Amino acid sequence: MTTHLRYDNQTRTETDETIIATLVRKGWEVFTPEPVVEVPVVPQSVTPLQMRKALRAAGLKSAVDAALAAQSEELREEWEFASEVRRDNATLTAFAASLGQTSADLDALFQLAAAK
Repeated sequence: MTTHLRYDNQTRTETDETIIATLVRKGWEVFTPEPVVEVPVVPQSVTPLQMRKALRAAGLKSAVDAALAAQSEELREEWEFASEVRRDNATLTAFAASLGQTSADLDALFQLAAAK
């Protein structure tokens, strides 16, 4: 079992009970470290293929395709020929909002896409 010890500004971990006992006698304190909470990272860009796979997995691909069909040729070309899909793209954010997607929904979609 691993034991966490601290003394002044130093910390260390030990498994040997003899060393632990010696350090405690020398003034080291046994402590339980705070749990590390990982904050999920939202990628700033994904490939178009990753995004299409994520949209399909999220059940949004058909709705996006239908909504795109009603958009300008310029917007459809931007989507079709993009070399990357950027999270900070204002057109994408507005388009997602028009489909009822929140910023948090879009973050989750980018996280899903990055895993594809």
